[in-house]
Amino acid sequence: MLRQLVGQRAGLSVIADAQSMPVAEAEEHRTPYRLHWCLRPTSSGHELRWRIDCGPTCTFPHVVDHECPPGTPPGRRPEGALW
Repeated sequence: MLRQLVGQRAGLSVIADAQSMPVAEAEEHRTPYRLHWCLRPTSSGHELRWRIDCGPTCTFPHVVDHECPPGTPPGRRPEGALW
């Protein structure tokens, strides 16, 4: 899992699966409550960026918000997980 505060003004605490995929595949996993993020390389590693910042032909890998598997006890879910 990847965890990062995203945004410069109103940051979101994002917890995403570490498995990256092309933008089209990530779009298939998107729901109103599960977003996907552009994974951009930086000099200090990688940075999650809003999906809106890149187009449908983006060549960077994308990751999707983490969803705990059904039956995961509430105490075992990562901090900030919606489900």
